[in-house]
Amino acid sequence: MPRSPGEHYDFFLSRRGSVAAIAQEVTDVLTEKGYRVFVQDYDIPITANFIEEMHEAVKNSRDLIVLFTRDYEQSPFTRMEFTSSSFPPSKERIVLDDFGLGWRYA
Repeated sequence: MPRSPGEHYDFFLSRRGSVAAIAQEVTDVLTEKGYRVFVQDYDIPITANFIEEMHEAVKNSRDLIVLFTRDYEQSPFTRMEFTSSSFPPSKERIVLDDFGLGWRYA
């Protein structure tokens, strides 16, 4: 559960569109276990300022989960999420990668 009043989510899920279905599965499992997960597809209203909403979500999440794929690595947008100053070293980055070996904790 979030550690402080400013944290609205346990996890910010960072991923590229190519793994949206896997992101949903990860979210479902974590939600069933009682965690709050921020997923851009569902938690950002269509009329909202996307960049501002993403920044706030990163800032208000306890930890970051990355579904790391080759297209994630090449995207400047997901790289910014991963290296955001809103995620200082005190916040954990959980990286799951899929480089032809199946999903694994990296």
